[in-house]
Amino acid sequence: MLTPEQLRPVMVWSDRTQRAKFYDLSVDLLQCQVVLLINLIQEEEEKAIANLKVYPRDAEFLPVNLKMTILAEGEVFKEVTARAADVWIQCEFDANFGEEFTVCLGINDTIVSERFVV
Repeated sequence: MLTPEQLRPVMVWSDRTQRAKFYDLSVDLLQCQVVLLINLIQEEEEKAIANLKVYPRDAEFLPVNLKMTILAEGEVFKEVTARAADVWIQCEFDANFGEEFTVCLGINDTIVSERFVV
């Protein structure tokens, strides 16, 4: 039987939740391993600020032209592209609890996407 302590998410504060996920976009000779860090900060009872950052996993900089695209209801909501010497890219937006969004990470012809719920 699990205790309530074991059921708690890894990093939760009274008004903030943080999660990270690893993605490997490597193709042929291009090595592209990144970490997506999502911070949710509760603003009001039903609203939060979603802050998404992408960091290189084993490199000093992100690959040039790595894109993070946020889709809401199937449409492009925000898009950020890494430039030369970017150590991270980020996107921030307000969201209601229960809203869904999709994060797409892509470079060249390689794209991974994942749906999230606030």
